[in-house]
Amino acid sequence: MRTLILWGSVCCLSIGIGFSPFNNAGADDALGVYENWKGKFISPEKWLKGKSDDAFEIVREIDHNNLIMRTRTFSSILPLGPYDSSTAFLASSANRLFFLNPSSIDAMEVDFRVKSAYVEVCPSPVINASAQEVHGRIRPAVIDIVKYNGAENPPTGISMTGDWIMRLQVNLEDNAERADELVGQAFLLKCADAACANASTPPITDPNSPYKYFDVNLGTVKIGEKFTLRIIWDQAGKAFIVGLNSYNTTFKYDPGDNKRPSLSPFASIRTQLYPVNCHDQRNEADAIVEVLEVRTNVSAIVN
Repeated sequence: MRTLILWGSVCCLSIGIGFSPFNNAGADDALGVYENWKGKFISPEKWLKGKSDDAFEIVREIDHNNLIMRTRTFSSILPLGPYDSSTAFLASSANRLFFLNPSSIDAMEVDFRVKSAYVEVCPSPVINASAQEVHGRIRPAVIDIVKYNGAENPPTGISMTGDWIMRLQVNLEDNAERADELVGQAFLLKCADAACANASTPPITDPNSPYKYFDVNLGTVKIGEKFTLRIIWDQAGKAFIVGLNSYNTTFKYDPGDNKRPSLSPFASIRTQLYPVNCHDQRNEADAIVEVLEVRTNVSAIVN
């Protein structure tokens, strides 16, 4: 069974282009155009590719002054249980484009249009070790940034242990009520290992805590519509401001989370696909995304 939404050329309202909270949110300088895809090819003076992108099919190319990112992958066949914490219930594939100099990026705002998105559903449910049904998901448009590290002991070499990732995305679950609607979500994640293969938000046990590490409903956008994602690091305020279109929310973090600059900083634009590893078929997931204008703090712009 396939959840498929496909749009051709769609005329949309202009949203978020003229709006910018950067000037009063603590970023070091104003907002400017980092990339408008006017060149024939992706510029190696501005971007790096993902070194471990492993989707079945990946496309990154400039077409009519937009960057087209196409990502298609398949899951594996999952044997019948018993299962434990090491069982991989979801396949994972990525299509990533990294800013060349992430240390210079303190604020980023990107316009997107998701042209199509689908993820197949397993013919028979997959139940994990906690007796919960596993659902696939795709994140067609994601932006994220790493600025600081919170490990008790400084990591050595190329290690992300203790790094914090501010990630903003639009998400589609394989059991969503609206297959044409993407939900905005944001997470402030701490890496648990050198490659950041495992990352999580810390538990908040105090209901009056001033700190915020996730928000799973920042609003919705329709497939085919133009929308804007933004992340601003307010270093002085010990917070990130994240937004979908004109809506913004503040992720204030514990000052102790930031013990030092990250040794492995990055800032990226990406697509992430997570189809379920079914018992009886290889599930397919596919997304086509237009990346439109990319804006950053002016000091990060490369001419």
